[in-house]
Amino acid sequence: MREYYEFKEMLKRSGIRLESAREMIDDSPSGEFMEGILASRARYDNRIRTINTIGAEISLTAEGYWCRPAPTGFINIKKQVGYAPDGKPIYKPTLAPDPDEKQWSLLCYGLRKQLSGIYTPTDVAKELAEKGFLMRESVKHDPHDRKKKIRIRNTVSPQSWLKLLRSPVYGGLNREKWTGGRLIAAKWESPLTADEWHTLQRTLNKGKEDRLVRRRRKLNPAVPLRRFVICPTHNVPLRGYGSTGKMKK
Repeated sequence: MREYYEFKEMLKRSGIRLESAREMIDDSPSGEFMEGILASRARYDNRIRTINTIGAEISLTAEGYWCRPAPTGFINIKKQVGYAPDGKPIYKPTLAPDPDEKQWSLLCYGLRKQLSGIYTPTDVAKELAEKGFLMRESVKHDPHDRKKKIRIRNTVSPQSWLKLLRSPVYGGLNREKWTGGRLIAAKWESPLTADEWHTLQRTLNKGKEDRLVRRRRKLNPAVPLRRFVICPTHNVPLRGYGSTGKMKK
């Protein structure tokens, strides 16, 4: 209701008046009363539709279907799952591999190579970019005409590739707010099996753990005053490092 009256006030400042061909909406008491009833009814209908839509999405997601825009490497489809009592086919939303065989094969190739644990995500992303692997389509404003929108597909980057590797979608799984943060089995063909995806996550975490172990310790007994003593001239913490010379002195 508040948004409606704010929008109406904005139009009024521009010299625009709302009118209805069927209802009496004017500045009279009865006209304002009728306008309030119509606005409340419209808001009620919209909220009921929203609740029904969200309820259907929650139910479909819990069953393993997909109700959002397709991620990289997939397209949205409606899959027939049966027939209604009146004989009409029943369709539910899910994912299917990208019909571009090159893109799908590059995705599978990259995931398999990453699964080996030999290569870093940056190395795999660079190789895929050189071979022409593209991320999912996005819509942006035309820089020459802001009223027009253009569809583009960017080349994969190390950051986008790492994000893709962490998504359970590519292991035939789904996890989001509609699943309560739990992993559930999905009903679409995926490049990796669920077990392979979990192995991939352990491989990625292993590399992260190794980097954390190698990270320089803040509290080092060899340089105990580092970060505690402040330079009186530049007002910055004192730095200290172990010798890297040939004799280690």
